[in-house]
Amino acid sequence: MLVCCGSVLLALLMIGPDLQAHHEAIFGPQSSTLISQKRFVSTQYYLTNQGRRPSPRSRSHIGILSVGTSFNDRWGVSVTLPFEAERDSAQESATGVQDVVVGIRYYPQVRRNRSLMAVLTLEPPTGNLEHRSFGVGGGVLYGVEWRHWSVLAYGLGRTESSFETGEKRGNRLFLGGGLGYESRGWPFSPQVGLSWEKTGRSREEGMLLPESRTSALMVHPTLSREIGRSLQTFVVVSMPVVQDSGREGWQRFRIAAGMVWHF
Repeated sequence: MLVCCGSVLLALLMIGPDLQAHHEAIFGPQSSTLISQKRFVSTQYYLTNQGRRPSPRSRSHIGILSVGTSFNDRWGVSVTLPFEAERDSAQESATGVQDVVVGIRYYPQVRRNRSLMAVLTLEPPTGNLEHRSFGVGGGVLYGVEWRHWSVLAYGLGRTESSFETGEKRGNRLFLGGGLGYESRGWPFSPQVGLSWEKTGRSREEGMLLPESRTSALMVHPTLSREIGRSLQTFVVVSMPVVQDSGREGWQRFRIAAGMVWHF
């Protein structure tokens, strides 16, 4: 499942007239709901690795296509379509489309050089992977910019109501923050994030799977670059600092890359 594939902090620069840095939090399929630009098109790629012997280890290739727009200064919406190809060490594989993620976005008024966004995510059962369910989530993103520096904090949670008896993905909670720096003389913006991700036990065939839980503190070094005034690119390597996860939910390294075009 794409949401449990991990929490990745990506930094996405937006160069302003005063050369202020700005970066954002990205966490898999719900990521695009927390891109602060009100109108955008985004493509992202994730390589995720999880699992610990003697349980099978899995690797997923994940692609995300998303678009967002605004109705006015306070409200907007985003739609994300995630694809996934997964293969584990037991030679089992699955390829398909995950549930569409619809984000309802609200932008409260805040002071200059600050940003605040609250989101509600809805995931109707539109995919052909995993079991059929209706997912609901919510999140907040707060950022502060000062000259060449930017700081952010965020939180995002998710739960679901399953339409299949005895099947349920564990609830998710992501908390984190990051620090970014940019300068016109640098070809890339170096940034670093730190996040804690918590995943509850999933249920299959009516049985709780204790090894599916995840509790991990992750660090996310990032390089980001803006091309022109509207295209942002990034690459991230994400690694666990410490964790207390089950063997199936054990987090290893992750890599992410992508671009955001805002208009």
